[in-house]
Amino acid sequence: MMEASSITTLLVTEGVILLECSKSNMSFDFIKHVLVVVFARGLGAISMFLLNFVVAYTMPLKEAGVFFFSLTILMVLAPISLLGLQQTAVKIVGASFEQNDWSKINSF
Repeated sequence: MMEASSITTLLVTEGVILLECSKSNMSFDFIKHVLVVVFARGLGAISMFLLNFVVAYTMPLKEAGVFFFSLTILMVLAPISLLGLQQTAVKIVGASFEQNDWSKINSF
């Protein structure tokens, strides 16, 4: 039996995600948002595959190699370049929300 305070129970078993929702506490907007994120990530993976396919078959070998090398460097440097920005954003927005400082939140 699910308690009234429980919003979701998430169980991951062999790659299958089972999501149990409490109807009294949560609307199905959460599930819609999850599906949008999954769709966007899938679309990104498919578009990256198609880009690699097109580059591999349309460019000469040396130019394709330079392209893939540059793409790999960018994909490695992108997460490194954040340098903790996401955690800092959560901290600043949380502190500003507690102080009801909406101008700082909106400017971030």
